[in-house]
Amino acid sequence: MSSLNKGTIKYALISGLCFAFGMAAFDYLGRVDFNLLKFAFNLLLFGFFMGLIFRPSVRNQLKKRKQNSK
Repeated sequence: MSSLNKGTIKYALISGLCFAFGMAAFDYLGRVDFNLLKFAFNLLLFGFFMGLIFRPSVRNQLKKRKQNSK
């Protein structure tokens, strides 16, 4: 697996976890019970879209670094 793929997956999981924990905290403060299905949905959906946004920008940065090093 390439470093671009590893970085994208890592970034998507970290950002998804942060978002899901934040939403769970808001539910906790609103006195709503913890819902594992909602937590997993927030993690996967938000993480997926953040990974989609992250990947092209990193790919462009890697291309620029390769061009500058030549």
